[in-house]
Amino acid sequence: MRTLTTILLTIPPFLALLALCAVTPAFALDQVTLQLKWQHQFQFAGYYAAKQQGYYRDAGLDVTILPATPGKDPVLDVIDGKAQYGVGTSSLLLVRDAGKPVVALAVIFQHSPYILLTKQFSASQTIHSLAGKRLMLEPEADELIAYLKSEGISLESLQVSKHTFSINDLIVGNVDAMSGYITDDPHELERAGFAYHAYTPRSAGIDFYGDNLFTTENEIRNHPARVRAFREASLKGWHYALKHPDATIDLIISTYSPQSNRAHLKYEAGQIRQLMHPDLLEIGYMNAGRWQHIADTYASLGMLWNKVELRKFMYDPDPHADLTLYYRIAGALLGIALLASAVRLIKTTRDLKRSEEHIHRQFDEISLINATLEHKVEERTEELRLAKRDAEEANLAKSRFLAIVAHEFRTPLALLSMSVDIVDRYSERLSTEELQNQHQQIRNAKVQMARLIDSVLVFSHQGKTTFPEAPLLLDVAEVCRTVAEEIILAWGREHTFSIVIDPECGEQLLIEIPFRRIITNLLTNALRFTPPGGSVTFSVALQEDRLVIQVADTGIGIPEEEQQKVFEAFCRGSNVDARRGLGLGLSIVNEAVHLMNGTISLISTVGVGSIFRVELPV
Repeated sequence: MRTLTTILLTIPPFLALLALCAVTPAFALDQVTLQLKWQHQFQFAGYYAAKQQGYYRDAGLDVTILPATPGKDPVLDVIDGKAQYGVGTSSLLLVRDAGKPVVALAVIFQHSPYILLTKQFSASQTIHSLAGKRLMLEPEADELIAYLKSEGISLESLQVSKHTFSINDLIVGNVDAMSGYITDDPHELERAGFAYHAYTPRSAGIDFYGDNLFTTENEIRNHPARVRAFREASLKGWHYALKHPDATIDLIISTYSPQSNRAHLKYEAGQIRQLMHPDLLEIGYMNAGRWQHIADTYASLGMLWNKVELRKFMYDPDPHADLTLYYRIAGALLGIALLASAVRLIKTTRDLKRSEEHIHRQFDEISLINATLEHKVEERTEELRLAKRDAEEANLAKSRFLAIVAHEFRTPLALLSMSVDIVDRYSERLSTEELQNQHQQIRNAKVQMARLIDSVLVFSHQGKTTFPEAPLLLDVAEVCRTVAEEIILAWGREHTFSIVIDPECGEQLLIEIPFRRIITNLLTNALRFTPPGGSVTFSVALQEDRLVIQVADTGIGIPEEEQQKVFEAFCRGSNVDARRGLGLGLSIVNEAVHLMNGTISLISTVGVGSIFRVELPV
């Protein structure tokens, strides 16, 4: 078979030129660069899939995907024009606040995967253990800085160094802590047998977006069609990557990161799916209210100074069209409709005159109806009288309720007043230990009053919390341990307290506020009704697809005939001192458990103790 060159040599030059034009593409692909914020891994799977599946090519784009390198800021490369598109964090708001015209095109992760990783020294270590330590921090990790500031830890108190993109620096001890991603770094540390502790900004209420696709105002202004095509092709790639994770992992290993471990990439894919919530939200969805909340969080911590104009910061893939022509057409149609209405009004007036006699005939029927209505009014009046009586009885019940609440507040308030008076009058004569004891009494009274207020508000529904539509990914061990430590400090100094948390619990999708409320009230209830010197055991375990929480005490126990009513509001046992509580704690627990589609059970013997068991689906 002859080659194309041979064929061209056998025909006239003009026809040869036409033949060359026929085999040349109708148009050249538009070359653009996507700058990643990390090295190649499943974190960027959607972009690899868009390129490999030809989505970029079909959109007329030839896309080069560049990984980040140590010491390089991907956002600056996009701003400086070295790349047209990039992947950034929620700190894009801070860049915008600094006068850089970045624009968020789409949100990939609905929750940020950022965490702080440290070597595990003890089970009781906290975020404040980082003070004075060596911290390896990557660019754009401003939400971690916000997390540290919210905990009262300044960067000046840390030895901060640039990120090397190697988790081995933490393992060998080159640094004491490092920024990382919850999607893959914990898995790497576990494979290395390294005992670690992870801190998430979400524990401080900092829940930001993660891995946001962005560009600049200049790119949108000069190439609007290209921006739209790149965004649509990228999101299409993410749909493919989530639907075909194994094929995408094969692509990453064969083309982008041959040294990657398949099991690690599979673990990362599962974690990323939980951060994206593709079954609940459209991939790429972003909300102006959520961005405003992130901006307000930055501003409250002194990290953002100006008001970001979100209308310019958030890309609108479907801008509103010019509707002037439609308005003019609508105005003309309205005029025609008004004219038709005027004609119809004249006709209607004539019809009304003819209907006057018919109205007179209907008058007698209306009189009969009025008589019937009067009888109904009398019946309704009697119903209102009964309702008024019920309301008066409800007011009496409310008065009794307020009397109980006032009584409960007197004890901690008296303790608080007494301790404050002692400190004010005798502070110079009190020893350090005595002052600490008084301060502890004040703290205990404060905690008790806060919990009374919380219980009353929850029961009365005056302060009922609006829970998020979707659960959050919570570190079960961290939440349980934090709540238990708070309860021990306030109530458990005279008891033996045991905490047993199954390490298999890991991170679970749970509704955070009722989950904390269940633990708090069960532990407080156990300590309140366990005499000094007694013991309380708090255990948490994962059994198949259910999280099992159990609180056992050696307290006074509950009579068998009263156990069926113990979860009702204002229920106090016959063997309970009235000063120990309102009887709302277990009612609040029961409400929270049913909110989370769980179950609660009780085993109790008078004089021996009680065991409360809660099972929650995960």
